[in-house]
Amino acid sequence: MRRGHPPPGHARGRGRRPRRTRRVRRITRRTNLEGIRQLTAILNPLGVAVRVIALPDLFLHLDQTLGVLGPDTLAVCQDVFEAEALDGFRTICLPCRRFNVNFICLGPGEIIVPAVNHPLIAAAQAVNVRVHAVDLSEFAKGRAAPTA
Repeated sequence: MRRGHPPPGHARGRGRRPRRTRRVRRITRRTNLEGIRQLTAILNPLGVAVRVIALPDLFLHLDQTLGVLGPDTLAVCQDVFEAEALDGFRTICLPCRRFNVNFICLGPGEIIVPAVNHPLIAAAQAVNVRVHAVDLSEFAKGRAAPTA
């Protein structure tokens, strides 16, 4: 382990992260197959399966199209993913024309979301997700969004 870096499974100031058995990685214009291969070689021996998902060029980051609401529940942009890419997950589909699914998941069934993202707020509340709608207008000026 390199000096000054937390051990695997830790994040500075956050304690232990919950063990995950799968990670989703995306292929975009910023990602290449060699990077995915290397990540898979690291995670597979730890019992973590890597699922690769191709994104249209319109989206740069996976969190613009997919968000984790719980261990097996995802909020996703409709018509972006092949159905089999999300096998094993319960999905809540959202229209992703003006707004995306960028939010912070505080735990299963609880999220922080920009107050202006009415489609996400309505969809999340419809499936009993506790929503903390926050005014992030100052962040939006710099094209930022909430991240964990």
